[in-house]
Amino acid sequence: MLFFTAIISYQPAQAKAATSKALNQEQIEQTLAQAIKEKKRTVTFTASGNYTTTQIQSALNRAAISQNRMLTGSVRFRKQTNGASPNAKYTIELAEDAFIKIKRLNSEAAAVKAAAKALKDRKYATNYYSEKSYYSIFVKMLQQHPEYNYNTLVWRNTNGTYGYHRGSSISKKEQDKKIKAADKAAKDAVKNVSVRE
Repeated sequence: MLFFTAIISYQPAQAKAATSKALNQEQIEQTLAQAIKEKKRTVTFTASGNYTTTQIQSALNRAAISQNRMLTGSVRFRKQTNGASPNAKYTIELAEDAFIKIKRLNSEAAAVKAAAKALKDRKYATNYYSEKSYYSIFVKMLQQHPEYNYNTLVWRNTNGTYGYHRGSSISKKEQDKKIKAADKAAKDAVKNVSVRE
């Protein structure tokens, strides 16, 4: 769940105006991306006082995705303005759980490869993400490979991430046993065909 708390404060005109250079939107995203990369909990910058909470949150979302992260946790946003300057000082505080790791997919071919590999390697905890959702590819891949369809679920989150999860109908041990048996049966079938030829 995402929480974006905004605190906007106004300082009287006699307060000292911010002397830092004001960042544009691209520079804000770069600053946020660098902070995410360095796992900073607090980011402070000066920018035009006209930016809204929504614009800053959008910049933070784009910065997170550029670092293969997705904003999911709590964020505190503080904007300090004064009458002596058109700029404002922005402070963003990120909770420890503010982000999850994602694996970005940039094409349909990459999605097919990722879905097949995730099933084969039984990677059920990866959060895949793409601008154009390839969720349906993950569904089709599981349908085309019923040997992996033992307690494996395809999920999609409202934040745009998707992938495979292990269901709760059977234990991990039972699931692994069924998949190994299916793998063995497939190998045996290939051997039998080879021997007949």
